[in-house]
Amino acid sequence: MSCQRRGEYSARVLRGPRATVLITGAAGFVGSALARRLRSEGHRVRGLDLRAAPRTGAAGAWITHDLRTPVPRAALAGVDVVIHAAALAGVQPSWCRPLHYWQTNALATALLRVACERAGTPRVIALSSISVYGEGEQHGECSPPHPLSPYGWSKLAAERMWTGYPDATVVRLSNVYGPGQRPDMAYATFIRAALCGGSITLRDHGRQRRTPTFIDDCVAGILAAAAGGAPGATYNLAGPEVVRLAAVPLLLERLLGHSVPVLSAPAAPGDPRDATVCINRATRELRFVPQVGIVQGVARQLEHALGAGMPVAATA
Repeated sequence: MSCQRRGEYSARVLRGPRATVLITGAAGFVGSALARRLRSEGHRVRGLDLRAAPRTGAAGAWITHDLRTPVPRAALAGVDVVIHAAALAGVQPSWCRPLHYWQTNALATALLRVACERAGTPRVIALSSISVYGEGEQHGECSPPHPLSPYGWSKLAAERMWTGYPDATVVRLSNVYGPGQRPDMAYATFIRAALCGGSITLRDHGRQRRTPTFIDDCVAGILAAAAGGAPGATYNLAGPEVVRLAAVPLLLERLLGHSVPVLSAPAAPGDPRDATVCINRATRELRFVPQVGIVQGVARQLEHALGAGMPVAATA
């Protein structure tokens, strides 16, 4: 089957009334958001994760499995689309456990590919990271990769596990944030400190420039890639603006109406000062246009934290 016809088939599958979608890493930040969106659109969702099914039941059917071991045949039975969101994330922790990152991100992806081939090669959307690019501004998909951390190298290796697979599309995500973000990620730690009376620590004086992506835009872009992305293609997904990290504590101060202490720390190894991407290909081929800017996005994450009962310190 040609790439063009295969892509048309994939688009029909996800745009149809009910597709069966397997989401690996379905208990995670992005995976759980994808599950909620797909179920709301009437698709059958099968979640696979190391962790037990979430209490909300948002992921539908659930398989608890470690992808570093062979994937059970039942996990892929009848699946139309696989969204591979499972990964061990985090640049800084990867320096302490590089082998663990390789096993969880690269080896696990290789085993998933074997299972997909055994199951008849369903459509695959493999989630990657802009960490594969390293330092630089406005990276496009053809920019040469130059990872600066074991995490980045493991994600690049995971991407390449899909080389030659008949119907796989890679999506590189850029600094996803929003309600439900992992508590160790920058915006989540900033909000917790701002609400609880703590201080925000900025490495390298917060000079890092990024193109952060709100979770709703991230989900929309991934599903656009699943529905119409070209087999064998890679797409960057990012938010609508470049943001300097030091601007986020200032934004929180404005939203909360009080000052937030900011501390400085040295730059971290493997953390580029500039890591921004261009989304022209996703806009052109997937019609991906991010809707949520940094002010609205941080305000929504802050509102969610307050609604979730995060304690608020008294201010003078």
